[in-house]
Amino acid sequence: SRSGDPESAQWRLLQAESLGGYIGRVQAAHPDLPLIVLGDLNDFEDSLPLEALYSGGVTNTWYALPAEARYSYIYGGVSQILDHILASPLAALRLQAIEPLHYNADYPYLPYHQDGSVVWHTSDHDPLAATFGPPVAPCFEASTKSVAPTGTVTLNDLLVYTVTLTNQGLTATVVLTDELPPGLDLVGGFTGGGLVWSGTVGLQETIVLTLTARVRADAGDVITHNVALLDDGVNPPLALQSAAVPVQIYRLYLPLVQRADE
Repeated sequence: SRSGDPESAQWRLLQAESLGGYIGRVQAAHPDLPLIVLGDLNDFEDSLPLEALYSGGVTNTWYALPAEARYSYIYGGVSQILDHILASPLAALRLQAIEPLHYNADYPYLPYHQDGSVVWHTSDHDPLAATFGPPVAPCFEASTKSVAPTGTVTLNDLLVYTVTLTNQGLTATVVLTDELPPGLDLVGGFTGGGLVWSGTVGLQETIVLTLTARVRADAGDVITHNVALLDDGVNPPLALQSAAVPVQIYRLYLPLVQRADE
């Protein structure tokens, strides 16, 4: 109980720390399995025991609701959260709805608690209902590609292209194929030195890849958008584009002089 003595509060915190550690170990061993911790935890969402549970890598589904809707208990006229559904990152991605069923807290003890013909105030806590959807696929829509510098470049300048792969879904093995724009020579490619990279990207993992190219004399006035094609084997290939870069190369043209005696 929250109204217990200091020793009771210490035990509650130790229990939460132990459970938080267990949650972390389970997620480390099974990162692609959704994990949910729920129940009448009888403590507030910002309390030390709840913070200990969050340290295991779960989040509170209450935060998907506006602040005024976040309560499952009313004490002394003050609405409070005591009942929780905590979700791992993969479970949180599948969360479709969260709803406290205010059948109890909004109604007084009398006369409803003693009236068996109604559902109001059959308990002093409200139940919390969450809806989770089907498994999620790999999702790389938050991935980006950029180039530096973005200002005008000239002959022999270096351009660094950065691809940031961000997976918001299930772990996937992906293949990234880059297309070097005309007018550039490859200086340093992805891991392995080329324009193709393959590897595994886990749930909520971010991987940053770079390649470097040098401006050639035939670059023209603009280095066109550089496209990287990402294939995760599940979704349609995703095209990542970087900005176009202006080029200014100074060329010296010598006049052709014909000798008079020719």
